[in-house]
Amino acid sequence: MGTRGDPDGLTAELQERVVAQLVLVTLNDAARLLGMDARTLRRWRQRGRAYDERLQGGGTVKPAEERYRSFWQATDAARLTGKRNALVVVGRTLRSDDPRLAFDAAKFFLTHAYRDEYHTKVTADLPAEDDDDEIDEEAQRREALRLVDELTQRRRKKASNE
Repeated sequence: MGTRGDPDGLTAELQERVVAQLVLVTLNDAARLLGMDARTLRRWRQRGRAYDERLQGGGTVKPAEERYRSFWQATDAARLTGKRNALVVVGRTLRSDDPRLAFDAAKFFLTHAYRDEYHTKVTADLPAEDDDDEIDEEAQRREALRLVDELTQRRRKKASNE
């Protein structure tokens, strides 16, 4: 992938292409769209972040390492821009005249922005596994989905009564 003098392939052109994707999609999807391995993008970001932290701590970074720091900063800014754009849409949806749409937007926002406070934990009592009996995985999946649907319906009903 790399060019002469650039064994790992991180170029200014590729950085621009990655940044353009990250405003719209996840890191994994950006890598797939660019025909890359997401682990490569993560490795470059981790390397850049480490260099950035070293500089902030008073250390030095070799000029050849600066491109990783630049990559980390640019991709971080692109991800924040994408996040902000999505939150603007969620914010507009929260003010929707459709209560179901507003509820779903609020649920999405709260469970993603405040995961520790609003996450949903679903538990289900499933039959114990016997060595002799084959567990019906499809039945377990249906039961888990039924429980999630039941929980969602209760929350929607509660929200509509408030």
